[in-house]
Amino acid sequence: MNNPKFDLFAVMKQLLAGEMRLSDLPQNAIERLTDMMKSDADTLQARFDQRAAREKTAPKPGTEAPGFNLELIDEKGTRTGEMKALGDHLDKPVALLFGSYT
Repeated sequence: MNNPKFDLFAVMKQLLAGEMRLSDLPQNAIERLTDMMKSDADTLQARFDQRAAREKTAPKPGTEAPGFNLELIDEKGTRTGEMKALGDHLDKPVALLFGSYT
């Protein structure tokens, strides 16, 4: 990466995938990234490393979802005690809404 101009999108993709390290970049590129991300180089590299490690174990698009059960709530947000399994709805789309109902 000797060129002072670089494709930020491509570089970020490689950094996030763990295919490149900040130390592989020219100093002006490191300064640009650390300024943009408001972080020092060591902290930023640690964040990229954590992300790359998570990506190795994350499910890939098209991976079958694991089976699980969820408790239904009523219109007022009160637990009903009725459980539903994801596998009971394989023949139709399912939307899961996550949030606080407290």
